[in-house]
Amino acid sequence: MRRQGVRPALILLLIAVGALLGTIVGEIAGEYVPVLTRSASVALDPPVRLSLLNIFDLTLGLKFRINAAGAVGIVLVLLAFRRI
Repeated sequence: MRRQGVRPALILLLIAVGALLGTIVGEIAGEYVPVLTRSASVALDPPVRLSLLNIFDLTLGLKFRINAAGAVGIVLVLLAFRRI
């Protein structure tokens, strides 16, 4: 059942908060549970370079890196939101 008025921006914010909190917990607890620090990266490599008549150069790069604890944090935040 979908809620009335749930905005995609709110879901993206919750995902970002869950990833951030999970990553922080993973970095702290990583000394005791090393599996929490395993990570995966997705990147735009090489960066996109836009040049306008050799006057203006713009370089755009993007990289996402998430560890196991960050993924768990995302799931927990979304489950908590679903129950509210």
